[in-house]
Amino acid sequence: SAGAAVNLKNTIVAGNADLTTTGTVEPDCSGTLTSQGYNLIGAVSAGCTIGVDATNVIGQSANLGPLALNAPGTTKTHALLDGSPAIDAGSPDCPPPATDQRGEPRAQGSACDIGAYESPFAATPTPVATPTPTRKIHAERFVRITGVAKRR
Repeated sequence: SAGAAVNLKNTIVAGNADLTTTGTVEPDCSGTLTSQGYNLIGAVSAGCTIGVDATNVIGQSANLGPLALNAPGTTKTHALLDGSPAIDAGSPDCPPPATDQRGEPRAQGSACDIGAYESPFAATPTPVATPTPTRKIHAERFVRITGVAKRR
């Protein structure tokens, strides 16, 4: 209802589609959300307000599998696929809950995953730029004679 408070913690809101002819393509968020931390919000568009929280993952694909009956559960879930930014990104006060929606134990990695599905995959490390050593070759100092380079 209008004016209702929406509080999110350890929640994925991503990959949604507005099927109306006048809507947006990815309306993952509309209105005001209160973050209690550790959320993954796929697309924050105009009309969406979410407080700044450094623990949230915003603007990245959740990398979810299709809605399916993922064993051993009895309800459908979206599996976190390998490389999902939700893996091991949950709140440090998790568990509880001790299990995910399917009954699988939390945490299976270094931390709980964001969302209702606990993935067996490890978090993908953030790449760190490593400088590549370079060597300058001064071509003007060499003369090529029958395929052999000789110094002048």
